[in-house]
Amino acid sequence: MQNVVDEWLVPSGVALRMAVTPAKSTSAGVHALLDRVVTPAVATPVTLHGRGKDVAVKPAALAAAFQFAPRDGGTLELRIDQSKLRRAVQKDLATTETDGKNAEIVFTTGAPTVQPSEDARKINWANTFKPLTAVLAKAAGRDLTVAYDTTKPSLSTDDANALGLQEVIGEFTTSGLTGPAVTNVQTLAEHVSGAIVKPGETFSLGARSGARTAANGYVSAPADEDGAGPSVVGGGVSQLASTLYNAAYLAGLGDGGHLAHDHYLDRYPAGRDAKAVDDSGNPVELKITDEDDTGFAIQAGVNGDSVTVRIWGTKHYRVESRTGGPSDEVEPIIQFGPGSDGECHPSAGAPGFSVSDTRVLYDLATGNEVREETRNTTYSPEPIVVC
Repeated sequence: MQNVVDEWLVPSGVALRMAVTPAKSTSAGVHALLDRVVTPAVATPVTLHGRGKDVAVKPAALAAAFQFAPRDGGTLELRIDQSKLRRAVQKDLATTETDGKNAEIVFTTGAPTVQPSEDARKINWANTFKPLTAVLAKAAGRDLTVAYDTTKPSLSTDDANALGLQEVIGEFTTSGLTGPAVTNVQTLAEHVSGAIVKPGETFSLGARSGARTAANGYVSAPADEDGAGPSVVGGGVSQLASTLYNAAYLAGLGDGGHLAHDHYLDRYPAGRDAKAVDDSGNPVELKITDEDDTGFAIQAGVNGDSVTVRIWGTKHYRVESRTGGPSDEVEPIIQFGPGSDGECHPSAGAPGFSVSDTRVLYDLATGNEVREETRNTTYSPEPIVVC
């Protein structure tokens, strides 16, 4: 454009230089592609044959997926946007796909029963449309077989059957369940029951129970199982945690981590309790590890005022518990009037103390001692509350 600046006052005007690029595609080339390729390609539908369902791709949908680009020699290149074809049929073929599922353990007959696993099946769109160009050139037999990718579940039916869930290897029952805590313990038991743990894996109560919210069936109840503490959503579920801990203890399973109650509750053996919620309603983790060559499954349920947990698997050990007497006792203090929640809950209180518990595992086949595990627990005194 410099000549415009240089010559704009010239009486004869400004001469503009033009660069002319010849068109790549010619009318003949375009009509050749239209007559030989495009018109036959959209003449009739293409039928996709899925698992148990056929879906037709109509000519309009085929045409909408066509894209054209000029080529040297006067012709056009035909490109097919497979994403548009996919959107045209994906909804109708969605029912031919499956999400798959792991094998599950149910206790409808009392004993564990394996519900079979299912493979996941998803459409492989690239492989499905790979022969499309050849199919579009046909006047008849315009069919595509839908291709699928299959993914195996992480726990197959064979895997579940091989876990050795043949007998109860640990069982524990606690009672005294009352009030809205019944609902919470029942809800948590439903989440926990049926859990499967393979050799070398760890069971997590937090992961299995999910969010303890009203939307998931939990209600407001005192945080502690004895009815003490502030009301929180999911309160009282520590009773299931302690019951589960003791069942796993008697089964000879590994302690993957837990926290004892702040105050001793005599419904559990001293030094053998676990809490699942703190006074603020926050979840507290409990983990159980499988250190043997067979797996285990958990069965949990509420019956009246009691909750029972059974561990199913293959029994490897005879378990003994040696619990020492209380030591370092601390007398409770006396409190008057309401607590931090504005309410007064009278209590006779209880002393605090320390206790040592030793679990001894004996090999079931030989009777020889395998190992001893000692855990020291200190409980705080529970105040005497006078209203």
